Amino acid sequence: MSKNLFKKNYQIIQFLKYITIGRSIHSTHPPFAYDFYRNILKTKIKEQDKQLIQRIRNKGLRNRNVIEHTDMGAGSGDKEYIRTYKRVSRIVKNTSISNKFGGVLYNLVRHYQPQNILEFGTAAGISTLYLSLPGTENSQLITMEGCAELATVARSNFKKAHVSDNIQLITGNFDSVLPLAMHRMTRIDLAYIDGNHTKKPMLDYFNTLLPKVHNDTIFVFDDIHWSQEMTKVWNTIRNHEQVTLSVDLFRMGIIFFKKELSRQHLILRY
Repeated sequence: MSKNLFKKNYQIIQFLKYITIGRSIHSTHPPFAYDFYRNILKTKIKEQDKQLIQRIRNKGLRNRNVIEHTDMGAGSGDKEYIRTYKRVSRIVKNTSISNKFGGVLYNLVRHYQPQNILEFGTAAGISTLYLSLPGTENSQLITMEGCAELATVARSNFKKAHVSDNIQLITGNFDSVLPLAMHRMTRIDLAYIDGNHTKKPMLDYFNTLLPKVHNDTIFVFDDIHWSQEMTKVWNTIRNHEQVTLSVDLFRMGIIFFKKELSRQHLILRY
């Protein structure tokens, strides 16, 4: 069996487990968890912002320009990076966050109002728009992207959405640019971690961010059941002694550090 087929079968099995044991809102009792379900998962994003992001996404899906794409994540295998030529439309289609889970990012920012936001993996900037549009004038959003040509596409999208002044985009390998991003932040209120789906880097990023965590910090992890390795990483992180509440949405994993909460792991159908 090929690696891709094995991974696909694994994802299907994990999803079947998820829909079997996932809870609905009716079985979500703790007040904070219920508030999360109602305000993050069940609330629609502002229609004006939804349409703006969709217009930018659609333009990207029609963009047939070819760029040199640098992959420094799991797609590079055992190599430090690989370079291939890809159409922008293909990148937008395959790497951009969906409207459904983009709405989760949007509502996390809208509801909890984090002031210091850090994103791993800008790609074409669609997820960055979900993180930026509901923010306040005083919020700081730093996003990191390994591919310089893709970062150029993202910057163009930020200009189209009139949010380029509110976003700092740092280009380079996460291992190299993360210290710079951390230096610019006194603390981290929300981190969206995407871009490298392998065990060691994910755990390294998590541990690097921990010193700037506080009681109201939120971490969001993408593709937590993308592979066996990612599921193991997710289980390690959600069981960390500082994590009090974790929420498994199958595609996304979200953790909270609130000391006033009893330790709990929720699997919510979404």
